[in-house]
Amino acid sequence: MRAFAVAAAVLIVTTCALFGAPLPAVSAAPPEATADAPVLVLLDTSGSMADSDSAGVHKLDSAKRSVLGIVQELSSNATVGVWTYPGSSCSGGGFLPGLDMRQLDAGLRTRLTADVLALRADGSTPTGPALRAAADALKSKGFRSATIVLVSDGESTCGGDPCKVAEQIKAEGFNLTVQGVGFELSGKGREEIECIAETTNGRYYSVANGQELIDTLSTIAKHDLQLTVQAPKKVIGGGVANIEVVVRNASLTESVRDVRISLAFTHSGQMFPKIAPPVLRMGNLPPGGSTKYTWHLPVATVEIPGPAQYRIVAASTSGANGRAIGEVTVVKSDAFKDVVAGQLGSIRNDNGNVGVFGDSYAAGEGSGDYLPGTDSIHPRCHRSEFTHVAQLFGAERTRNFACSAAVQHHLFAPFPGRMETTSQVEEMSRTDVALDAAFLSIGGNDMGFGDIVTRCLLPNRIPEPSLLSMVVRAPVWKIVDNECGHEDADARGEPIGEDLADRAITERLSVIRGQLPGTYISLYDAVNVGRYVSERGHEAPLFVLAYPKVFPEVVGIGCREFAPREVTFANKVVAALNKTLSDSVEAATEIGDRKIYFVDAVEQSMQPSNTLCDAQRSGIVGVGLAEGASKKFFADELVPRPRRLMR
Repeated sequence: MRAFAVAAAVLIVTTCALFGAPLPAVSAAPPEATADAPVLVLLDTSGSMADSDSAGVHKLDSAKRSVLGIVQELSSNATVGVWTYPGSSCSGGGFLPGLDMRQLDAGLRTRLTADVLALRADGSTPTGPALRAAADALKSKGFRSATIVLVSDGESTCGGDPCKVAEQIKAEGFNLTVQGVGFELSGKGREEIECIAETTNGRYYSVANGQELIDTLSTIAKHDLQLTVQAPKKVIGGGVANIEVVVRNASLTESVRDVRISLAFTHSGQMFPKIAPPVLRMGNLPPGGSTKYTWHLPVATVEIPGPAQYRIVAASTSGANGRAIGEVTVVKSDAFKDVVAGQLGSIRNDNGNVGVFGDSYAAGEGSGDYLPGTDSIHPRCHRSEFTHVAQLFGAERTRNFACSAAVQHHLFAPFPGRMETTSQVEEMSRTDVALDAAFLSIGGNDMGFGDIVTRCLLPNRIPEPSLLSMVVRAPVWKIVDNECGHEDADARGEPIGEDLADRAITERLSVIRGQLPGTYISLYDAVNVGRYVSERGHEAPLFVLAYPKVFPEVVGIGCREFAPREVTFANKVVAALNKTLSDSVEAATEIGDRKIYFVDAVEQSMQPSNTLCDAQRSGIVGVGLAEGASKKFFADELVPRPRRLMR
């Protein structure tokens, strides 16, 4: 991907934890309420398991190795058993002798190995009776819950629908979770195991050969902490780095006790002078459970940019550990100008022209001193010589073709009410100026920025006419839940999930994700028609600008008409939009050799102290309820707009 990770935001660390606490010492003793559920491997040993898999290996041989593998992954003192079926005809089978839910230790591991290797394949596939018999046996030993790892290669041949059996067991109050593994299984047999897993809140795994079976069972019980990091590669000095850690227990059989995570910078740590707290206790994680935390780290202002190496470590008293290492580069606060100027420096004509296309952020909405317009360009396009690109490269070198409220097709077609007879691209061609670079801000209005802001501006209390208000001659307020973003953040502003959840917006983003690559390619080709390339001697790059996060990236902050929930929601919307733009740039560059770049510096350009919440220090001209209503009425573009850079 050709992307300039010139902005910042942040390391997202996903951490996974695993494996459990001690369980009862003897199989006859009921488990304590806080202990992990026992693990029972329920293995289909019907006659079809004597067949060879697609790799030519006997299925039962691979099944034996997979059972031994899961036992090796389980922690010491886990309660474990092995149940095979069929026993005879349509019976439910039974425990392997001596492996009837015992505490795992070295002696049991040795005995289990010998008994598992002695298994033979024979008989039919009574999956339902086996599930029923195994659950009854567990209950008779005093267990109230269990994790069953069910491995089968065939459709149930007798005893009724096994999924209904699972439903009955759950309805009886037994807390059953089945992790279902289909071994070269398809059709009705697969549907049965999938249904059992879904009914019991487990998962279904499809394996195509013996090695996949071995790997899958090992993964189900893997005693490990997994860490995943997602982050832009660069952070702007003087800003804020948001480091989000998601901790997930990868084991589906055992809990992790007392999970702790820590963050440290091992090289150039002075760029991040304050890490608070450096160590967090995240508590216990059940099998497959997850939790997360976000650090908001101030980034030092630096004169000499450079990389800072970080390390995130996760540990637990259960013995499961993991770590992730990575690098983030701190750049100067004027990195946007530096990077873009650096790219333009490679162009032969140092005094060349740059073109600006797109919507209000490109046009200069909010900067003031709007150009008067022409016969074909309405003044409400709000073009300003103080648009950010013009301020970076000079008004005399900047050709502004953008128009407030524009969507993608207005680049190539007239805009009723604003550009009645011409499009932005056609206007460019009429100037007969060969551009050395083009800048584009588009997509926000396609997503519906105005509708989103309108929804979030609705008041959260309204005056309610009543006798009391007439007596006291003062309004009586009625609380109305008009806050937007309920699916994405709670009332305190804590995000719900990492990704944007609002279905209406994600559906719109999905649509424009399919449109933007073609838009970028068409604009790039229009800027680089043959005569222009011949005149300048090279193709002009297209820089796609991210949208700024206009609210602070600190949980719990609300400002003006926006509640904390709405602030978090707005930041998630911008992040999702910018991810769509970035992905679309990547898709466009894969189609032909075009110089199209994504400049993500803009996303953090208002952080940390020039946001909509920072009054006169804000780099954003905000919108209030009255202003928003009037602008919406007159069909103007309703979004916060950038101020002049020099203010």
